[in-house]
Amino acid sequence: MQVIGKIYRYNFFCIFFCLLLVGKAISQDIGAKTPYHDLISISDETTEILWAWTLLYHSSDQENKKNILSRISSSRFKESIDTSSTRRSILNLSQKFNDEILFMLYLLNEADKEERKKQFNSFYSKYSNSKVFWELNKKIVDEKIINLYDYDFSNSPTALYFLNMYANVLKVVDERIYDRIIDFKNNEFQSATFSPLEGEMLHAALFYSYYNKDQFGKIEEIYDDLISFKFFPVSYTMRNIFWSLDYVMYQTGNIDKSLNVQRKFTIPLTEYLEDEATLYSIYSSHGGNLYTLGKYREARDVFQQVLKGADDLDDQNLTRLYNNLSLVYYKTGESAKYVETQLKALQHAQSYDNYEDQIDIYRNLHVFYRKNQNTTLALSYIDRAAELAESISNKNDLISIFVSKAVFERNIDDDASKALKLLDEAEQLLDENTPSRSVIRILSEKADILNSQGNLVESIEMQTES
Repeated sequence: MQVIGKIYRYNFFCIFFCLLLVGKAISQDIGAKTPYHDLISISDETTEILWAWTLLYHSSDQENKKNILSRISSSRFKESIDTSSTRRSILNLSQKFNDEILFMLYLLNEADKEERKKQFNSFYSKYSNSKVFWELNKKIVDEKIINLYDYDFSNSPTALYFLNMYANVLKVVDERIYDRIIDFKNNEFQSATFSPLEGEMLHAALFYSYYNKDQFGKIEEIYDDLISFKFFPVSYTMRNIFWSLDYVMYQTGNIDKSLNVQRKFTIPLTEYLEDEATLYSIYSSHGGNLYTLGKYREARDVFQQVLKGADDLDDQNLTRLYNNLSLVYYKTGESAKYVETQLKALQHAQSYDNYEDQIDIYRNLHVFYRKNQNTTLALSYIDRAAELAESISNKNDLISIFVSKAVFERNIDDDASKALKLLDEAEQLLDENTPSRSVIRILSEKADILNSQGNLVESIEMQTES
């Protein structure tokens, strides 16, 4: 049976420093265990804990912010929080706690060079500890590339994490950062003692490094470590790590693990952050995974739920959402709904002039009506697909359409001559860029027709060519 359409997924990887994020409370009961219960129960005032508390605070709504501050025991932390800016909070904390690594984090996210210079001079004029990262921080101020192999991070893995995850505002590290992280994990990390949160931060950085080096197999090896996170702060940073982990698991064929990541991490985290646009995309991926696993009714429920709140989605996302839902309807045998949602997908595809999706939908409808013996509509839709493919000079689609139409003519009207003519037209469009499967399909169809006509020699020759 010919596949009708394709399920679309939506994924990307993006880590950024959040200035002011608005979140949604997962638990309204102050006494209940929140998704950040373990983190805010810690009393230590270490660099990584101060960072995590700050990111959590600025990723939460007002009710959760009050809850977080009421349950963190550090008065100095509470005094340092700037309610309007994560960056200012980090600067205040670096000064309050005399913390050179938190100050590094501030510099990495300060775009204004003059402001970096001013704050650098002010910070170090009062800094009383050993200036371990003075030179490195000065390079950040001047926005110079840092060779991370020149520095020892064995006692400060948090600094390496910051340089890895927060280097998008200033160009101070290059791709060598990924090798440095991997080498650190294989060498220094094995012989040092780190806090549980530092371990999670390192695994997050390791994931980012493997991801950017396209070493998805290595990510499979640390999957269990990633889904065991207990202290990493609820935030866009955390959500995006798991969103990308979902993508990796899907690409490596671990659909069940992709589904697990969505259910336990990306969906609840995105709901907490009230990021509705991203939530629609994640739910679409979630439905796609269910579809792939053959859980069609669950997939249908997911897509239907997304459509209920899809008022703000653009035409591109609505095209793909309706297409995905229609394919589920096809699998569940809901033929009328299949056609209805395909036509809605077509309407949205036409709204933003997406010709590729329009061609796919026309071909879907052709196959559907051909299988249901409605030759008039089947022919109408394949002709529309051909006209559109020809109008945009899409050779590959046009070749495939001619072959489909040839099969249609042969099976419905038993017109071998017309079918051969269409296959000849398809063959004339072949060039060096034509996918081999298209060439094979043309030759195979020709061989079948010739064989049915008793032309065994020509048929064998065609089969040999294919």
